[in-house]
Amino acid sequence: MIKALNKTLLSIAISATGLCSLPLFAENEMKQVFSMSLDELLDVTVIVASQKPETILETPAIVSRYNMADMDGMGLHSLIDVLRFIPGVLVEDSLSGTLNVQIRGLSDSNNQKVLFLLNDIPYWMPSHADIPLMGIPYESISHIEVIRGPGAVIYGTNASAGVIKVSTKQNADNSVNLKLGSNHFLNAAMRLSHYFNDDSYVHFSAEKQTFDGYDATIINATAPTTFLPTDSGTVKRASEFESAMLEAGYQEWRFIAHTFKSENLNSSTASIVDTGKYVHEGNLLSLYSHSVLLFVI
Repeated sequence: MIKALNKTLLSIAISATGLCSLPLFAENEMKQVFSMSLDELLDVTVIVASQKPETILETPAIVSRYNMADMDGMGLHSLIDVLRFIPGVLVEDSLSGTLNVQIRGLSDSNNQKVLFLLNDIPYWMPSHADIPLMGIPYESISHIEVIRGPGAVIYGTNASAGVIKVSTKQNADNSVNLKLGSNHFLNAAMRLSHYFNDDSYVHFSAEKQTFDGYDATIINATAPTTFLPTDSGTVKRASEFESAMLEAGYQEWRFIAHTFKSENLNSSTASIVDTGKYVHEGNLLSLYSHSVLLFVI
């Protein structure tokens, strides 16, 4: 019984640190994980479930934490990829070209059941509650925390299915990344950082991606809310996005300025599929401290 309990606690702690698929990691990284004591593994802290640091066992909700450095080693290179990796979370790629987040089977066409936080700042479109899945520079992300289940008691609006919190890097590392792939996939990203002293800094990150997409075949599909006859055809999907974010800190104050634009291109020979270009644009300005939120625009 004790051995079974220890194995269960070990799996919880490993999952919380984002090391759920250890065979994909280098041998020395696996040795480092398995050399840690159970107390060290369970000492991993999260903040999204109570807005203060606490261990996995203390948190009042089911929370997963994933470090982006670990996800890179598993071949996941975008926020959407990481969310799809989390058990119980599904990013639906609809025929119309939109992306909807589903947590534990609960979803909404406008993501009105999932709250998205950028460094504790709620971030969604005021018109239809859509969230910037393609809008946060990946090089700026340190880790993400996800509540799989209701979080409305703490956060209220838009948290009935779950909460996704993106935390940005707070180190002084500079980086430049270029990724190339099939179908003219191109992703360029960068991050620049400078610390004036221990409590004064500025970070800048940016990312741009283009993707000519793919052709998918629809066979005998039916619109879910109508009684239209089944339809078949092909769907051409392509996408591109660009984003930039400036972060600054002075003593206890934090400032974020963020802008992004993403486009999903959708064309089809099937009549049940909406065709056209879906453009999402977002801008965020926020100034806050640990205890005071001065403004969010």
